[in-house]
Amino acid sequence: MIEAIVPRLSRAIPQMFAKGKLPKDEADLNQKIHALLDDWRDDLGSEHPTVSFAGAHVIPDHALIKTDLLIEAKYIRGATTPSKASEGIGDDLIKYPQRKHTLFIVYDPQTAILDPHKFQHDFESRGKCTVRVIK
Repeated sequence: MIEAIVPRLSRAIPQMFAKGKLPKDEADLNQKIHALLDDWRDDLGSEHPTVSFAGAHVIPDHALIKTDLLIEAKYIRGATTPSKASEGIGDDLIKYPQRKHTLFIVYDPQTAILDPHKFQHDFESRGKCTVRVIK
């Protein structure tokens, strides 16, 4: 599943924003990711379902309902630095169920992450996630 999603988003996201008009914010990026994937999958849910963790409800950006795959998008820009994205990824990994696999799509159009392979590896070596940095 991830092998089909990552190339699709890796091609489409840079093309979508090639003319210099970047997403307004992470919600705008997620809306566009939803549009790209919704046409392809009939079991895509966005901002649904909620997951309970330590008495709080956590809502993934996207979920493939028929599988155990959650998709989270992070958008590196301005005040959202690589370290802020790292904190968000770490928080998500703690809160989502162990049986779920989370795909993190990190959109970094201004190349703030200097070593994307290390960034990806640091998270992937810890558990049930795949991280892909898209420029």
